[in-house]
Amino acid sequence: MTRVFLLAIFFIAVAGSQLASAQAPLPDEASLAPGHGVAKKKGTVAERVLALVLDEFGDKAMGAGPETRFVQDLGGDRLDIVLLVMAAEGEFGITVSDSDLGRIETVGDLTECVRTLLADKRGR
Repeated sequence: MTRVFLLAIFFIAVAGSQLASAQAPLPDEASLAPGHGVAKKKGTVAERVLALVLDEFGDKAMGAGPETRFVQDLGGDRLDIVLLVMAAEGEFGITVSDSDLGRIETVGDLTECVRTLLADKRGR
């Protein structure tokens, strides 16, 4: 009987949260686009990349520097690198090519890739 009661409460809570989120207004597309209504983040490219690394790898990345390797030093894998690059693409409004992605092994590699793509973007 107690189990049934707890399950009922759980389902009511889940249904209520889904209903509340369904009624919340969705942001318009322009507010999601880079540079539209979003405050530009402060810091150098290296500082912002390092913040992304810390978000992705957590405490393992404390003290990480340009030579820190994602796989060997932080215990990550290729999927972690892909997720990190996707976060960098969103953070900086860039697109990293598959060939560039294959060359990213360290924090410094990612930082240089972002700097190069930002310079290319500004030069257009």
